[in-house]
Amino acid sequence: MRKAAETDAAREIKGLIGASAEQVVAGVRAVEAAWVTLERIIAHVEGINTAIAASAAGQSEGVGQINAAVNQMDQMTQQNTAIVEEVAAAAQSLARAGEGIIGRLAQFQAGALPAPAKRGKRVLAAAE
Repeated sequence: MRKAAETDAAREIKGLIGASAEQVVAGVRAVEAAWVTLERIIAHVEGINTAIAASAAGQSEGVGQINAAVNQMDQMTQQNTAIVEEVAAAAQSLARAGEGIIGRLAQFQAGALPAPAKRGKRVLAAAE
């Protein structure tokens, strides 16, 4: 009986060892599958990082172009302001000159000049 018990125990131990070996193989397969999944995740994350970097570079370039355009608009605004100031000064100068001319013309009397018809007759008589 003892031998039968030992044989049964040996079979049971052999069965446990076999089951344990199968579980180890299943665990190795699970680890390998997890590794493949992690590699896929890493590759996907790297792709996302690359896309983000490219997008950030594009946005940076766009912001640089906007900044350049704003600077150019600022320069043009400053130039326009200077031109408007020059035009305003010229307009004031012309207004003063016009007022001076009007003042000088007011000094003349309308009767001091010969009438246009008389002048015209003199010109015609001189031409004959």
